[in-house]
Amino acid sequence: MKARCPNCNTLVDVEASYAGRHTKCSVCGNDFEVRNPNLTECPDCFASISRRALFCPHCGAGLRMSSFASTPSAAPADDSNEPEKTLRILHSSALNYLFEIIIGIVLIPALLIGVIILIGVWIRMYRTTYTITNRRVVITSGWLSREQHEIWIKDMRGATMSQGMLQRLLGLGDVAIGTAATAGTEITMTGVADPQEIVDLVNSLR
Repeated sequence: MKARCPNCNTLVDVEASYAGRHTKCSVCGNDFEVRNPNLTECPDCFASISRRALFCPHCGAGLRMSSFASTPSAAPADDSNEPEKTLRILHSSALNYLFEIIIGIVLIPALLIGVIILIGVWIRMYRTTYTITNRRVVITSGWLSREQHEIWIKDMRGATMSQGMLQRLLGLGDVAIGTAATAGTEITMTGVADPQEIVDLVNSLR
């Protein structure tokens, strides 16, 4: 793997086993610690964690998508120097739950049953987050517990869209994304607005 000297900015070839140990730069002679390019530091507990993580496995801290960005001293595994940038953050559209919202509003006077229905809709909308970056597509779900799945753009087979009749009238759709390694879909964005725009965006990144 490659490590970058913090003194002269030179890339030095080192064995992966050197991660966490010290080596000398072949150009300027500077002694520096070799860092695993796939790890970063949690901003809360300072533990070493994967750059792909949305939440720290040690303290549970939520990591902002901006922390995914790579720096010259920690190049990503695919050797690309382009920083990771968040392009879109999505949730299922409220229109996807239109009938339930209408029923909830109608039943608000009935012993707050309507309020419970509306809270349930809100939880379902925001318990799942779809994040598109220039490197990958990430789905994070859960409320008390968290689960994360992701597909790297370089491994992606393609994105497709499906719309029911009502979804088409409301401008919604389901976007399915799979990898080249498997025949089945691995991530589905359900009931999102402007689905064709999302498909075009994801496919343009391939």
